[in-house]
Amino acid sequence: MAPPGVGGGNFTTVQYQLGTGPQEFNLGVGNDYDPIGAVAVWVDSDTAPTKLFLRYRTEGGWMISETHLAVASGADYDEALAKIPTAPGQMDNEPFPEGYYGAAQMHDPAVNWYIYEIPLGSPYFNVKSGDWLMIAAHATVLNKGENGSAWAEGSSFDPVVPIPELPALVLLGGGLLGIAGYILIRRKKTVSAVR
Repeated sequence: MAPPGVGGGNFTTVQYQLGTGPQEFNLGVGNDYDPIGAVAVWVDSDTAPTKLFLRYRTEGGWMISETHLAVASGADYDEALAKIPTAPGQMDNEPFPEGYYGAAQMHDPAVNWYIYEIPLGSPYFNVKSGDWLMIAAHATVLNKGENGSAWAEGSSFDPVVPIPELPALVLLGGGLLGIAGYILIRRKKTVSAVR
Protein backbone atom coordinates (compact mmCIF):
# COMPACT_ATOMS: atom_id res chain seq x y z
CA MET A 1 0.00 0.00 0.00
CA ALA A 2 1.57 3.32 -1.04
CA PRO A 3 1.61 6.21 1.42
CA PRO A 4 -1.14 8.73 0.68
CA GLY A 5 1.45 11.48 0.22
CA VAL A 6 2.66 9.83 -2.97
CA GLY A 7 0.80 11.00 -6.04
CA GLY A 8 -0.63 14.24 -4.75
CA GLY A 9 -2.10 13.72 -1.26
CA ASN A 10 -1.11 15.48 1.92
CA PHE A 11 1.12 13.87 4.48
CA THR A 12 2.77 15.10 7.65
CA THR A 13 6.34 15.85 8.58
CA VAL A 14 8.06 16.37 11.90
CA GLN A 15 11.08 18.56 12.54
CA TYR A 16 14.13 17.43 14.48
CA GLN A 17 17.26 19.46 15.21
CA LEU A 18 20.44 17.40 15.40
CA GLY A 19 22.13 17.74 18.76
CA THR A 20 18.97 18.45 20.79
CA GLY A 21 18.60 15.00 22.31
CA PRO A 22 15.93 12.33 21.87
CA GLN A 23 12.41 13.34 20.83
CA GLU A 24 9.22 11.36 20.44
CA PHE A 25 6.29 12.11 18.13
CA ASN A 26 2.81 10.53 18.18
CA LEU A 27 2.15 7.92 15.52
CA GLY A 28 -1.46 8.51 14.49
CA VAL A 29 -3.80 6.56 12.24
CA GLY A 30 -6.64 7.87 10.10
CA ASN A 31 -7.71 11.42 9.27
CA ASP A 32 -7.86 12.39 12.96
CA TYR A 33 -4.42 10.93 13.76
CA ASP A 34 -5.80 8.70 16.51
CA PRO A 35 -2.68 7.81 18.54
CA ILE A 36 -1.55 4.20 18.19
CA GLY A 37 2.11 4.57 19.18
CA ALA A 38 5.11 6.80 18.59
CA VAL A 39 8.12 7.53 16.43
CA ALA A 40 11.26 8.27 18.45
CA VAL A 41 14.26 10.11 16.97
CA TRP A 42 17.76 10.28 18.47
CA VAL A 43 21.45 10.43 17.57
CA ASP A 44 24.12 8.09 18.90
CA SER A 45 27.55 9.68 18.57
CA ASP A 46 29.21 6.71 20.31
CA THR A 47 28.91 4.68 17.10
CA ALA A 48 31.34 4.97 14.21
CA PRO A 49 30.07 6.60 12.08
CA THR A 50 27.60 8.62 14.16
CA LYS A 51 24.05 7.40 13.46
CA LEU A 52 20.56 8.86 13.45
CA PHE A 53 17.98 6.39 14.80
CA LEU A 54 14.23 6.40 14.10
CA ARG A 55 12.11 3.88 16.01
CA TYR A 56 8.49 3.14 15.05
CA ARG A 57 6.47 1.65 17.95
CA THR A 58 2.78 0.68 18.13
CA GLU A 59 0.50 -0.29 21.02
CA GLY A 60 -3.13 -1.26 21.65
CA GLY A 61 -2.98 -4.30 19.37
CA TRP A 62 -1.79 -2.35 16.30
CA MET A 63 0.95 -4.03 14.27
CA ILE A 64 3.21 -2.62 11.53
CA SER A 65 3.24 -4.36 8.12
CA GLU A 66 5.22 -1.69 6.21
CA THR A 67 7.35 1.35 7.07
CA HIS A 68 8.26 4.23 4.74
CA LEU A 69 10.75 6.92 5.68
CA ALA A 70 12.11 10.10 4.13
CA VAL A 71 14.54 12.42 5.91
CA ALA A 72 15.75 15.66 4.36
CA SER A 73 17.78 18.71 5.32
CA GLY A 74 18.47 21.98 3.56
CA ALA A 75 16.36 24.38 1.55
CA ASP A 76 15.15 21.80 -0.99
CA TYR A 77 13.59 19.43 1.55
CA ASP A 78 10.14 19.69 -0.07
CA GLU A 79 11.40 18.22 -3.36
CA ALA A 80 13.34 15.50 -1.54
CA LEU A 81 10.43 14.47 0.71
CA ALA A 82 8.23 14.04 -2.35
CA LYS A 83 10.46 11.02 -3.14
CA ILE A 84 9.34 8.99 -0.10
CA PRO A 85 10.00 5.35 -1.06
CA THR A 86 6.92 3.15 -1.28
CA ALA A 87 8.67 -0.22 -1.55
CA PRO A 88 11.94 -1.78 -0.34
CA GLY A 89 14.77 -1.25 -2.82
CA GLN A 90 12.85 1.40 -4.79
CA MET A 91 15.71 3.90 -4.52
CA ASP A 92 18.55 1.36 -4.90
CA ASN A 93 19.37 2.36 -8.47
CA GLU A 94 18.87 6.10 -7.98
CA PRO A 95 21.33 8.39 -6.28
CA PHE A 96 19.80 10.17 -3.30
CA PRO A 97 19.70 13.95 -3.65
CA GLU A 98 22.20 15.67 -1.37
CA GLY A 99 20.74 16.06 2.12
CA TYR A 100 18.21 13.24 1.64
CA TYR A 101 17.72 9.72 2.95
CA GLY A 102 14.83 7.43 2.03
CA ALA A 103 13.94 3.84 2.88
CA ALA A 104 11.02 1.41 2.98
CA GLN A 105 10.64 -1.96 4.64
CA MET A 106 8.03 -4.75 4.49
CA HIS A 107 7.39 -6.57 7.79
CA ASP A 108 6.07 -10.11 7.34
CA PRO A 109 5.08 -11.13 9.91
CA ALA A 110 3.92 -7.75 11.18
CA VAL A 111 5.87 -6.22 14.07
CA ASN A 112 5.08 -3.74 16.84
CA TRP A 113 8.40 -1.87 16.55
CA TYR A 114 11.12 -1.25 13.97
CA ILE A 115 14.31 0.86 13.99
CA TYR A 116 16.02 2.60 11.06
CA GLU A 117 19.74 3.40 11.51
CA ILE A 118 21.07 6.18 9.26
CA PRO A 119 24.86 6.81 9.16
CA LEU A 120 25.63 10.53 9.37
CA GLY A 121 28.44 12.47 7.73
CA SER A 122 30.13 12.19 4.36
CA PRO A 123 29.80 10.05 2.24
CA TYR A 124 26.52 9.00 3.90
CA PHE A 125 23.82 11.46 4.94
CA ASN A 126 25.97 14.59 5.21
CA VAL A 127 24.49 16.69 8.04
CA LYS A 128 25.97 18.14 11.21
CA SER A 129 24.92 19.07 14.74
CA GLY A 130 22.50 22.00 14.72
CA ASP A 131 21.01 21.14 11.30
CA TRP A 132 17.22 20.84 11.08
CA LEU A 133 15.79 17.68 9.57
CA MET A 134 12.33 17.24 8.09
CA ILE A 135 11.10 13.68 8.61
CA ALA A 136 8.17 11.96 6.91
CA ALA A 137 7.59 8.71 8.82
CA HIS A 138 4.73 6.51 7.55
CA ALA A 139 3.56 3.02 8.50
CA THR A 140 0.92 0.70 7.14
CA VAL A 141 -0.70 -0.75 10.26
CA LEU A 142 -3.09 -3.61 11.11
CA ASN A 143 -5.39 -4.27 14.08
CA LYS A 144 -7.85 -7.18 14.24
CA GLY A 145 -8.37 -7.32 10.47
CA GLU A 146 -8.54 -3.53 10.12
CA ASN A 147 -5.72 -1.79 8.28
CA GLY A 148 -4.76 1.85 8.19
CA SER A 149 -2.23 4.49 7.26
CA ALA A 150 -0.27 6.00 10.16
CA TRP A 151 2.00 9.06 10.17
CA ALA A 152 4.29 10.64 12.73
CA GLU A 153 2.07 13.52 13.79
CA GLY A 154 3.42 16.88 12.69
CA SER A 155 2.81 19.61 10.14
CA SER A 156 0.67 18.93 7.08
CA PHE A 157 2.74 18.86 3.92
CA ASP A 158 1.80 18.70 0.22
CA PRO A 159 4.89 18.34 -1.98
CA VAL A 160 2.89 18.54 -5.21
CA VAL A 161 1.83 22.20 -4.89
CA PRO A 162 4.89 24.46 -4.57
CA ILE A 163 4.43 27.94 -3.15
CA PRO A 164 5.84 30.58 -5.54
CA GLU A 165 8.60 32.72 -4.11
CA LEU A 166 8.40 36.51 -4.11
CA PRO A 167 10.96 37.03 -6.94
CA ALA A 168 8.97 34.67 -9.18
CA LEU A 169 5.76 36.58 -8.45
CA VAL A 170 7.46 39.94 -9.15
CA LEU A 171 8.81 38.60 -12.44
CA LEU A 172 5.39 37.26 -13.41
CA GLY A 173 3.72 40.57 -12.49
CA GLY A 174 6.31 42.55 -14.47
CA GLY A 175 5.81 40.32 -17.50
CA LEU A 176 2.04 40.74 -17.37
CA LEU A 177 2.39 44.53 -17.08
CA GLY A 178 4.77 44.53 -20.07
CA ILE A 179 2.31 42.54 -22.19
CA ALA A 180 -0.57 44.83 -21.17
CA GLY A 181 1.54 47.91 -22.05
CA TYR A 182 2.47 46.46 -25.45
CA ILE A 183 -1.18 45.73 -26.27
CA LEU A 184 -2.20 49.25 -25.19
CA ILE A 185 0.49 50.89 -27.38
CA ARG A 186 -0.48 48.70 -30.38
CA ARG A 187 -4.14 49.67 -29.99
CA LYS A 188 -3.28 53.39 -29.85
CA LYS A 189 -1.16 53.05 -33.03
CA THR A 190 -3.97 51.17 -34.80
CA VAL A 191 -6.57 53.80 -33.81
CA SER A 192 -4.21 56.63 -34.92
CA ALA A 193 -3.57 54.97 -38.30
CA VAL A 194 -7.31 54.58 -38.96
CA ARG A 195 -8.06 58.29 -38.36
